[in-house]
Amino acid sequence: MIRKDHPFIPHEDTKYHKDDTVYFVGDTKDIKLIQQMAGIPAIELNKIMILGAGKIGRLLAKSLQTDFDVRLVEKDRDKAEKAGANLTNTLILNESGTNIEFLESEHISEVDCFIAVTDNEQTNILSSLLVKHMGVKQVITHITTTSYIPAVRRFGLDAIVSKNIAAVNDVINYIRSDSKISISRFEDIDIEAVELTVQPDCKFLRKKWPIEKIPQEMSLGAIIRDGIVEIPNHYSIIKPYDDLLIFTKPSFVSTAENLFNQ
Repeated sequence: MIRKDHPFIPHEDTKYHKDDTVYFVGDTKDIKLIQQMAGIPAIELNKIMILGAGKIGRLLAKSLQTDFDVRLVEKDRDKAEKAGANLTNTLILNESGTNIEFLESEHISEVDCFIAVTDNEQTNILSSLLVKHMGVKQVITHITTTSYIPAVRRFGLDAIVSKNIAAVNDVINYIRSDSKISISRFEDIDIEAVELTVQPDCKFLRKKWPIEKIPQEMSLGAIIRDGIVEIPNHYSIIKPYDDLLIFTKPSFVSTAENLFNQ
């Protein structure tokens, strides 16, 4: 959870405040209930507009074009023509994503999701703010300067992604490739997602502790056993060889490892 740019691990007695940013782990079938609880209406996606026909934009269009009405906007004519040759079910538009008249002509207010993935993060931010103001229901923005993320989030954009963080995560896991745990960093908060396998002789099992004994500095997000994902509660039992998904601050990663791997 992030409150006024301060990240922390929430627990059962934590009270939500207006404008908190919260990360949830849940069953797919419960996502709409989580949205309702947070006061965010569920969106039925049909019309998607992607800004930028670079590698990310083309891959997104290719992945989405069979299931959705996809429009790909690119101001560079050569890039637009190149994309059009390979995306037969995507409408290619050679225009600027910050051109208000163009956006109005495309009935931007009826677009369900706008995804800005050009190579220019200023263009991505500006176009995203513009279409959000013009009525697009869901806006996803790609940026490379992660220090911008807290400020951009305050503008009300729905999702912010960064390939830089994805690269950092790949490096971290490569460095730790001989370890029994996997670590992923979030884009804008000092919290890490730790994936590990419970060893039969680990401290947690030797002590026969209940799930409540997991330190307050950690949040157990999921237990995976025999391919089945369980969202833990007070009655959950951790068993040998369970895969755990734990959220914690970087300084407590070694604590998690000591509890379940040694």
